[in-house]
Amino acid sequence: MNSFNHYAYGSVMEYVYGHLAGLRPGKEGFRHAVIAPKPDVRLGRLECVCRTPSGEYAVAWRIGRDGVFRITVTVPFGCTAALTLPRSGEEPLLLEAGTHYREYIPAEDFRRVYTLDTRLSALAEDEAARAILGEELPQLLGLLCGDNREFTTQTFRELSHAFYLGLTPEKVAHTVARLSELLTLPCE
Repeated sequence: MNSFNHYAYGSVMEYVYGHLAGLRPGKEGFRHAVIAPKPDVRLGRLECVCRTPSGEYAVAWRIGRDGVFRITVTVPFGCTAALTLPRSGEEPLLLEAGTHYREYIPAEDFRRVYTLDTRLSALAEDEAARAILGEELPQLLGLLCGDNREFTTQTFRELSHAFYLGLTPEKVAHTVARLSELLTLPCE
């Protein structure tokens, strides 16, 4: 139990580097990298440095309280990277060696966290979301607050076909549209 080089630690960090930072090898030895971050407003920001055989890559992103997404990428000498700016609608950018900075307003706001793919349990701690749920779909609020938690792991998309609960795809879509207007401010 003295080793910190256990697979469990590595799998978590692989997710952080490979998904949240989006840094993956494009060619052997990282001579070319693919960078496609998947930001999460619950983090608000992320900074990762990865030492590779070809040099040190760095990815740092931040979701501002104003909704602006800011990203800084460092590519080592003699290397290139294809950067996909999340939710920008732009084609991937080919970056040469150096430090590159971009900021933009994403096409879909990262601060809007409620979609059809949100699990019902995600609303448990959000008072404003629970209020909307109580107005629109009180039967789901009852499931969320009651002892029967089996439905809380389901997404709104899955629940939209639970006709036996009095739900219809239209009612669920309308509720999710209202929920999607709630903004979650990033941790800064």
